[in-house]
Amino acid sequence: MNGGGPVAIFEAGGDQYVALTMNKIVWAFKLGGTVPPRPAPPAPFTVSPWEGRIVETDKVELTATVVQTIRTANRRVERQDEYAFNPARVKEAPGAVVTFVNNGRAAHTLAARDGSWTTGPIKPGESATVTMAKPGEYAYVCSDHLWSMGQLIVQ
Repeated sequence: MNGGGPVAIFEAGGDQYVALTMNKIVWAFKLGGTVPPRPAPPAPFTVSPWEGRIVETDKVELTATVVQTIRTANRRVERQDEYAFNPARVKEAPGAVVTFVNNGRAAHTLAARDGSWTTGPIKPGESATVTMAKPGEYAYVCSDHLWSMGQLIVQ
């Protein structure tokens, strides 16, 4: 009925209570009493924090080679991921020119999420550059493939 665990009704010191469990929380209420509000939980992430290796470079490839080792078969498999950036996280100094090289088979258009820069369409075999003048952290996405994301850190 309550969506939680077992319910218990008990008396202590002449007062009646009802208690129940929900997940890892035990709720107990005095019958006829008042329940003060609980504090609000922290807000969930709207954007997940970045993780992974940061590379100091001025070149980003728009297709990454993914290597998978299958130890039980003594085999190594390489494949091209058309929608991954190599490296995904780049660090450069203010004023640096970052070159995006499309070594894949599909066109990509990169744009900073804050709208501060875009590469325009980059066809296979072509490249585009962006000058990172202002320090900051810039998340960017391929507007053609919204699941392709990277980060530029300018310090």
